[in-house]
Amino acid sequence: MPLDDPRIRFTTALVEELRGRAREDIALLPFLAPLIQGMRDGFDDTPADAPNPPPPTFAETLPQVAVSAPLAECLPDMARLTSWKTVLSEHPDVDPALQKGMYAAHVYGALGIMGCERLRGGFFTLAPNIHYPLHTHVAAELYFCLSGALTLHHGVDGDPFELTAGGYSITPRERAHSLTTGDAPVLLYFAWVGDFTAPIFWWEKDEAGSWYRAQWLRGATGIWERGTREPVAEDLIAAQTLNRD
Repeated sequence: MPLDDPRIRFTTALVEELRGRAREDIALLPFLAPLIQGMRDGFDDTPADAPNPPPPTFAETLPQVAVSAPLAECLPDMARLTSWKTVLSEHPDVDPALQKGMYAAHVYGALGIMGCERLRGGFFTLAPNIHYPLHTHVAAELYFCLSGALTLHHGVDGDPFELTAGGYSITPRERAHSLTTGDAPVLLYFAWVGDFTAPIFWWEKDEAGSWYRAQWLRGATGIWERGTREPVAEDLIAAQTLNRD
């Protein structure tokens, strides 16, 4: 790819953003190293879907983008090159506002426009005033906030913390976490490292105080589809209890 290709310009700017933060936080290195390797050795071609336009929330986030100018300038071109899809399929147990309020566009990996075996990453938009319930997945996850602000919880009893534009959070593998937006839409760069094929589990507590988890499987198009529901074992609940006496 030539250096003026929007995909290379975006990756170069993203690497520079993350590299600066990685000097203070080595936990970023697993998300950064595959991009550096791709810039050095080249990214594989992938049979990505034809571009699909972003949701209206993407354009709404652009005036509030708070990252370096080189990275911000790449976002409109990258949005046009990628294929935007809802994150979740429709299901009776899913709030329609949530199902219609989250979109993702993969840039890196098998579902993206730049092949990368060790990482999947791209854009994630969340509409205002939605809640993505407590969930777990095997892969570790990076959220780099490009625009807006949201509140995160880790564990079944974790204290809330805010992620704002220019900041990032890392969710360790199999750590339960949830996301809640405020009155403005949010634009994230997300990245996964680890097992990309394992299901996601949504955690929920019934009125009696018992925990259950519902399985979600990624379909052939990349959209997550609801599966079976089962009780959560006590040892799993204990592992997700962060505030211990």
